[in-house]
Amino acid sequence: MGLDCPCRHRQTRFGADDPAAVALIGAAEFLSISMDMPSTAILLAVELTDTGPDLIDPIVVGVFGACLVKRGLWRPRTNSAARGFDPSRH
Repeated sequence: MGLDCPCRHRQTRFGADDPAAVALIGAAEFLSISMDMPSTAILLAVELTDTGPDLIDPIVVGVFGACLVKRGLWRPRTNSAARGFDPSRH
């Protein structure tokens, strides 16, 4: 009886079955959202890790998707000091 994991033979959407590749894609997504500079995050992720051409497309798609999610979910916070307090409204 072997200790083979049944999920070991399953690949992700882009064929990256390496956990390091998935972690790199996630790190690029986080970096792009936190800095709000997606192209810089892509370039840093590719250049600093010496990534081959097979991971550039998944990184770009992941960063693009993360940016779309951020734009859709982020709402600027407003408070009474920022918009001006109007006592007649309260």
